[in-house]
Amino acid sequence: MAAACRLCLCRFAGSRHQTDCRYTADIYPSIRVVFFLRIEPDYADAYYNLGNALVKQGNLTKGIYHFSEALGLQPDNIKALNNMAAARVVLERYPEP
Repeated sequence: MAAACRLCLCRFAGSRHQTDCRYTADIYPSIRVVFFLRIEPDYADAYYNLGNALVKQGNLTKGIYHFSEALGLQPDNIKALNNMAAARVVLERYPEP
């Protein structure tokens, strides 16, 4: 039996399906992604993807929160750090020195 997709929890695990899931997760922070985080709260990529989706929808504050969650689990995640910094620049909210 094939492994389940880690993004949407369905039974499909092919690379084409996961590409579609990543695209969907980037556009819509779906209930499935949030549900997945409840099942596996230590999956940094899900927080990163949710942060991207929220930033693309204009919800920068929540996006920053999810990027920081991803960085808490995976401190060397350069993409999450970069995206969080970009969102902070837009909001003009910088960490205290």
